Amino acid sequence: MTREKLCFILLITQVLVLGHIAQAIAAPEVRSVAQQTTTVGRYDILEISADVQTTATNLYWPYDPSPPPSIPPGAGVSVDGLFSNDNWLTTVTMPGFYYQACDRRLVTGNGQNYTDEWVYPVGSPKWMIRFAPPALGNWKYKVRVQDASGTTTYPSSGDLAFECVSSLSRGFVRPSSTDSRYFEMSDGTALNSIGVTMGFHTTYEADSMLNTLGTNGVKTVRTWMSYRGWQNPFAGGPGMPQWVFLSMSGTGGSKSGDRYCAVVAAGANTRQSVYLTRDCLYRLKGSMRADNV
Repeated sequence: MTREKLCFILLITQVLVLGHIAQAIAAPEVRSVAQQTTTVGRYDILEISADVQTTATNLYWPYDPSPPPSIPPGAGVSVDGLFSNDNWLTTVTMPGFYYQACDRRLVTGNGQNYTDEWVYPVGSPKWMIRFAPPALGNWKYKVRVQDASGTTTYPSSGDLAFECVSSLSRGFVRPSSTDSRYFEMSDGTALNSIGVTMGFHTTYEADSMLNTLGTNGVKTVRTWMSYRGWQNPFAGGPGMPQWVFLSMSGTGGSKSGDRYCAVVAAGANTRQSVYLTRDCLYRLKGSMRADNV
């Protein structure tokens, strides 16, 4: 092989390698999109899943080119559904979320203790978008992904579609259009509802409690996020001082723009129980920021 041919082959190889690298980091990739059905009732839920390839290092953070000082720029990713029923004259943007299906078992007790329930992931995680169409007729939609490498819209040409048909649902809850002291549904029906605050230890206990409340006419429930069980291991308050909250008062007074931030109280700790499964490899990952230690 002559020197000229060898140099030419090396040059072509470098161009191909650099081309693959540029393509890999050019923009996020949407490999596939699947929708639950092609027909959905008005105000019912259309579920869309997407397989997304991204350069993001934290899939639970939205993409932010100028994040707070403690978060690396471009570490997150935003997956959004773009919906339109007027051929894109107007667009409804619905944020997606990173979803992991799980199996559950009641391993001991009656579900009234945090350790009674076993929850384990099933299959691979995926991105999910849930949308409740507010108007009848034909809808178009796209999936948009944005991370530090760029923005991708799927499909790149054309649209995905579904049809919204009549349903028995009355829609969303909103302040009354005639008296803001009261609530009504999207169709104007008054919402006369009993409301309660409740807390639960396991999903089994939640199922039982919600079924009992619904049977007795309760339509509004505020979940009490407390202590450090599975539902919120980072909660706390004046009576449970394992966390000291910053910028937010345990007795109220938080304002728009405050951050939900806390530190472990002196001499306290936080923990969460996790059931393990045989023949599985586990990896524990975490981070901690220490000041004046």
